[in-house]
Amino acid sequence: MRTNLESLLPPGTHAVAMPNWREPRFLMPDAGARQRWRLGALYPAGRWQGKVLKALLRVWVAVGLGATRTSADASWEIGTFVDGAVPNARTGVAWIGPPGPSQKATLELSDETGRVVAYVKYAETNLGRRRLQAERAALIALPEGVGPSVLHYGPLLEGEALCISPVQGHHVPSSANPPCGLVDVFESMRSGESLPASEHPWLRRIASNSSVDIAPWIATLGGRDWDVVRMHGDLAPWNVLIADGGAVRLVDWEHASESGFPLVDMAYWVLQVGCLVRRSSPSRTFRKAVRHILALEGGSIGLVEAQSIVRLAALMAYEHASEDGHGAASRAQVWRRTVWECDIA
Repeated sequence: MRTNLESLLPPGTHAVAMPNWREPRFLMPDAGARQRWRLGALYPAGRWQGKVLKALLRVWVAVGLGATRTSADASWEIGTFVDGAVPNARTGVAWIGPPGPSQKATLELSDETGRVVAYVKYAETNLGRRRLQAERAALIALPEGVGPSVLHYGPLLEGEALCISPVQGHHVPSSANPPCGLVDVFESMRSGESLPASEHPWLRRIASNSSVDIAPWIATLGGRDWDVVRMHGDLAPWNVLIADGGAVRLVDWEHASESGFPLVDMAYWVLQVGCLVRRSSPSRTFRKAVRHILALEGGSIGLVEAQSIVRLAALMAYEHASEDGHGAASRAQVWRRTVWECDIA
């Protein structure tokens, strides 16, 4: 990022670099080992590899290792940005995401007691800004309680920032199947509109923006009308929280669509877990996703239709990763292409 992000947090903020990282990726107050350990929990980790790295990072930060420098900047820019929306924010910790077209910084803001009161996402790149704008639009339109609330949005430093409320709950295990409550969440977001596959806005958009010929898949879906639904677009265990009482909450809506296609989110979940967590073969995961879709619909859709929906989910995952800078030869991208290029049935 071009901006000196240390100016986002209060004076005395430490910039911390892990081994082999050329630039600091963690910003936090220097308030003792115990607090540094607590604040280190901001590192995003859903898969087991990420959890191992997260534990190492928290130890590294807590004991004061690594390349660090302390900011003397007295202008807490983020405090000014959130002042009207989150007046009790007193300090924070920031995680700077990996460099790339969609790079963002995520800031966790706390009050004087250490209670988390808000999160701020900050982006400078064009793609990063578009993602924040899409997430803001999605969150504003969500039914109450499904996701975080938008507290503030606007320009900040050399980019744009989205301030959202914290969401209470515990993460779903990264290897888990979609929780039953997700069905109710998506039922609450149906638009009530149905269209033939050839006229469905999500299918038309993905067909026009992709280099893959999905006409054969659309043809298999052409025998009926399909609901126009709100899609999360990145539905995976690491973006789902279970609140007290079992209610399902969804976070990270930057890939959302107001005119999405039904069941693609559910197929995407199974594919992401199979590819990134379980490291299952594409064929095995494809069949599992198809079975899951058929079970959800209780026999109301056919096998070939379910297969096309799973291939669409694989294509969506591929294009998201491609936007983020993942090369076509990477393991995950080759895996995803196999789902639609090979003769899996």
